[in-house]
Amino acid sequence: MKIVSFLPSATEVLFQLGLGPSLKARSHECDFPREALDLPLASRSRINASDSPGRIHADVWTCYAEGKSHFEINMKLLQDIQPDLVISQDTCSVCALTSDQVRRTVEKLPNPPHVLALSARDLDGVFHQILDIGKATATEDRAKTLVQSLRARLDAVGRRRPPRSQWPSTLYLEWFDPLLAGGDWAPEILDWAGAVDRFGLPKGSSREVDWDGIEKESPEAIVLGPCGWDLDRARSEATELSNEPRFQRLRALKDRRCWLVDGKAYLSRSGPRLVDGVEVLSRLFHPEIYGAPPGPPAAIAWRDAFPHSGA
Repeated sequence: MKIVSFLPSATEVLFQLGLGPSLKARSHECDFPREALDLPLASRSRINASDSPGRIHADVWTCYAEGKSHFEINMKLLQDIQPDLVISQDTCSVCALTSDQVRRTVEKLPNPPHVLALSARDLDGVFHQILDIGKATATEDRAKTLVQSLRARLDAVGRRRPPRSQWPSTLYLEWFDPLLAGGDWAPEILDWAGAVDRFGLPKGSSREVDWDGIEKESPEAIVLGPCGWDLDRARSEATELSNEPRFQRLRALKDRRCWLVDGKAYLSRSGPRLVDGVEVLSRLFHPEIYGAPPGPPAAIAWRDAFPHSGA
C-alpha cells in the first residue's frame, strides 16, 4: 500500500503502527518522528510561517476572504506516486488541508485513491481516528493495542488527580495575536491534568479572548502553547506578552504558575502525543503528586524564560 499523509498526527500514527515504509509523501507540517523528514513534500503553505502571529493570522483570513486556500498540493508528486490511500482532515482548515481540497485534487488522478478524512474534536475522537487508520491499512490489531495503551496512561493520571477543589482555574492560550483560547480537546486535556479551563470551548473552535475578560477571571494558572510551534518559537513570540502590563498583573504570574509549553508536540495535534501533553501538564499543575515539572524541550516556567519581566 502506498500512502500519502496531509496530517501530522496521522503521520505519527502511521509510524507507530509500523507503516513508515508505506508512507510515500507527507505534508509540509509533518515533522515527527524524525524519519518523516526524509519523505518528499506533498504540500506547501502560501503563508510565511516565520512571520509574526498577527501577520500570520491576517494572511490566513485574507485568503479566506478571497475564497482561496493557503495550502497548495504537489500534484506532480501525487501523479508519480499514484497512492492507494490519502489521509486528510476536517477539524481545522487553518492548520491543515481539508478533505474537500484533497478530494478535488486526487480525483484528477487516473486511479483516484481512497481519501480518509479525520475529524477529531476530543480525545475519544483522537482514539477513534487511530482505529480508523488501522482499519484503512489492515493494522487493526496494532491500532487497538495503541489505543489501549493510551487510555491506560490517561487513566493512570486521572486516578491520581487531587480533589477538584484543588484544581487551578486555568487559561490556555494557543495563539498570541489575537489572543485565542484553545478549544476542541484542550479543555479535556486540562481536565485530565487536574485543572479547570475557564476560557476554552470543549469540542469547539478556539475562541478570541481579551484582556478585560482575562483580568476579570484572574486565572490561577496559565499555559502558553501556541498552535504549531515548538518551545523555542513560543518563547520567541511571547516577548510581546512580557511587555504587556495587564499580563504582568495577573495572579498566575505573581504566583509563578505560568508556563510555556511545546504546543506542536503536546497540545495542538490530534495524535498520540496529546496523552504526553496530559502527563506534561499534570506535572506542571501538581508536582507534589506527579513529580517535578518537566524542563525544555517540553516546557519552561515563565520566570525562567523571562527572568526580568517582573514576574
